Amino acid sequence: MAPPVPFTTRTSMTCVAVGAAFGIVLIPANILANATASMPVLVSLFYGLWVLPALVAVALLPRFGTGVLAATVAGLVAGFGSGYGPFMIVMMALWGLLLELPFLLTRYRRLGTGTFLLSGLLIGVVSGVWTAGFIGFGQLAAGVLAAVLATALASSVVFAWFSVLLGGKLSRSGIGTAVRTGAASTAASAAAPGTGPEAGGR
Repeated sequence: MAPPVPFTTRTSMTCVAVGAAFGIVLIPANILANATASMPVLVSLFYGLWVLPALVAVALLPRFGTGVLAATVAGLVAGFGSGYGPFMIVMMALWGLLLELPFLLTRYRRLGTGTFLLSGLLIGVVSGVWTAGFIGFGQLAAGVLAAVLATALASSVVFAWFSVLLGGKLSRSGIGTAVRTGAASTAASAAAPGTGPEAGGR
C-alpha cells in the first residue's frame, strides 16, 4: 500500500487550486440549473459536475480532508460567482464529506475505480432524493420522479468515473506528484536500515 499523503501546505494548495478551477466551471452550471429549475430531469443531467472537485482531489491526493477542502473551495468560488453565496459553500462541504465516506470507511486503502463509482452512487441517490423532496414528491408524476432519480444517479456515477480518468491524467502531468513523492521518500527513509529514528542510538 502506498504511504499516506501528508496534509502539508503543498497538499492544501493543490486542493485549493483544484477546487478553484472546478468552482469556475460550476458558476455557469449553477446559473443553468437555476434557469431550468422547472425541468428537474434536465437539471439532474448535470448533477455529476458537482462531484468532480472532491473526487479529483481524492484521486490526486488520497487522504481524508482533501476532497472536503477542494469541494468547499469550489463552493466558495461558485457560490459567490453565481449568487448562491454561503449556501453553496455549506452544500459543497457536505457533498465533499459524503463523497469521501466510501474512502474513509476503507481508510483510503481501496482507491480503485469501484470505490469512486460507489461514491458517485451515494451522492447520486442523495441528489435525486433531495431534488424530489425540494420540489415535493406529491408534485411529481411517478414517471417524472423515477426519471429524476435515475438521471441524478447516472450522472453522478458517470462523472465519478470521469474523475478517475481526469485525476490520472493530471497526475501524469505532474500535479500532486511532488506531494506523493515526498511521502514515499519519507516512508522509504524511515524503513531503510540505519536511517530511522532509532539509528541515532546505535
